Amino acid sequence: MRRVLLVLAGFVLLGTSAAVISASRTDSERPCHAYTHGPEARACYVAQLERNAANDLSAMFAAATALAADPVAGSHFMVECHEVMHDLGKKLEGRLGPIDLDATPVETCMVGFQHGVAEYRLASLDDSALASLGATWCDGQDLSICRHLIGHVGMRRTLESVNLPDLSYALAVCSLPPDPTRPLRDVKLNEFRCLEGAYMEWTLWAMRKDDSSVPNPPQMLCREVRADSIIASSACFSQVGTLMYGQYPDSTSTLQACEITLGDLGPGAVRMCLYSVANVIVSFTENPAPTAARLCQGSYRFECGVGFARSIAANAGDDEAGPACAAILTEAVSECTVSATGPYPFEYTTEVASPQPSSGAGGA
Repeated sequence: MRRVLLVLAGFVLLGTSAAVISASRTDSERPCHAYTHGPEARACYVAQLERNAANDLSAMFAAATALAADPVAGSHFMVECHEVMHDLGKKLEGRLGPIDLDATPVETCMVGFQHGVAEYRLASLDDSALASLGATWCDGQDLSICRHLIGHVGMRRTLESVNLPDLSYALAVCSLPPDPTRPLRDVKLNEFRCLEGAYMEWTLWAMRKDDSSVPNPPQMLCREVRADSIIASSACFSQVGTLMYGQYPDSTSTLQACEITLGDLGPGAVRMCLYSVANVIVSFTENPAPTAARLCQGSYRFECGVGFARSIAANAGDDEAGPACAAILTEAVSECTVSATGPYPFEYTTEVASPQPSSGAGGA
């Protein structure tokens, strides 16, 4: 489920109608995009999108998609959309639930609705119970989504409490016991999914609520946690590109920073950082392959190109990895395609997990 891992993938809206679907609003009411970003704007959008029956949820998601594509309100809504859908998920699960999450689209506003539903369901657990049950709460559910959501909920709790991405609590929520019946990488992948969700929540919090927890440069926080957890550091690097892009002057300097500031940590850290920055650039670039061919230069050219190809494939379909590699890395198309469609190369021990050929870019 690589689409969940793209920090801004929910903002890439292709072929949607520009018409905004409103829910029982009058001409005399102030439009939501006229509000300053914050609680009032989010409450306005929640009121506009909320539905009164579970069988109307598909219309709610269609309305959110159309609203995000609207030429007037779209850019304003996209800043708020994750929190809006989060609030709707929490509210509607309480009023209409249990909601069948398998029938809800994960592309809308970075799975904000699903996060809200998960938060409502987990609300009965205090922090200690959430940490103790985190390892088993997703049993029987789609682990690629559920573990990610557990991480979001765990990190949101600590951010709301101390406004800091507390690794100790995230590790308590996300850690899994050893399982000799399963390959180590499979167990660690589900830890990574949870920690990646946790650090995605941090980036969302910093962008929408309070950025005082973000160091300059942001990737320094990911370096700091490396002493305690390689896998948490890797998860942090996989999400930090959004915050980095806000501090560096342009795409080139942001990509270069991955190597300049993290090169001493080894290729695994640099690779994950490059992938994260590439995700951000792909999310707001209409035709990213030519942009990637121009940006991916020098010693990090190959890993940069693979990162772009992975992101393009996650948005446009697995079959697009090869054409993307052909446009970006003309000298290494085959090698790029194998890496771009192979397992996600997160780090989970002191050694880097080497990518291996796989049948699809979605393979984690």
